[in-house]
Amino acid sequence: MKKTICLTLCALLVLTALCACGKKLDPASPSGVVAASLDAVKSGSSTEDSMFENAKSLAGDDDAMYNALFGSIAYTVKDERIEGDVAEVDLDVTTVDISAALGAYLTEASAHAGDEDWDADGSYFVSMISKKDAAKKVFAVTAHLEKQEDTWVLTKDGNAALLNAVTGGLYDYANTQLGD
Repeated sequence: MKKTICLTLCALLVLTALCACGKKLDPASPSGVVAASLDAVKSGSSTEDSMFENAKSLAGDDDAMYNALFGSIAYTVKDERIEGDVAEVDLDVTTVDISAALGAYLTEASAHAGDEDWDADGSYFVSMISKKDAAKKVFAVTAHLEKQEDTWVLTKDGNAALLNAVTGGLYDYANTQLGD
């Protein structure tokens, strides 16, 4: 009897955990807006969102580069706070670690100094960051939103940390290399 009760409780715990993992966000909520924006960046689907436009401008018209940079984005919404017409969403964003990738790429590129044809199309870099074992990094960030005409939108200012996370730390890397 104890074994049956224990097995039943374990099954309920597993079922509860599975249901919680599949929980969908309300698309009209601040968390839902952030999730939709990140999903649009990940899939490359068109959106009026400035984060998508910034991501698209980094890869240009190179679909392989875009998919390598943004196709593996994963995120977990941690918390949501709403105060009037302002909201914050805490989340973890996991992406390719661009700092590590660029460091390795530049080391390889220096070995090919003088070879004008080496990786002229960027395919070596794309293959580096597309590998399943490419270094990943988790960024803990807070997205900032405001309500405009009864709709939550990411603010134009205040989301540099989120954009840095989406780009795998590219902005941090550039600031480190070029200075603030």
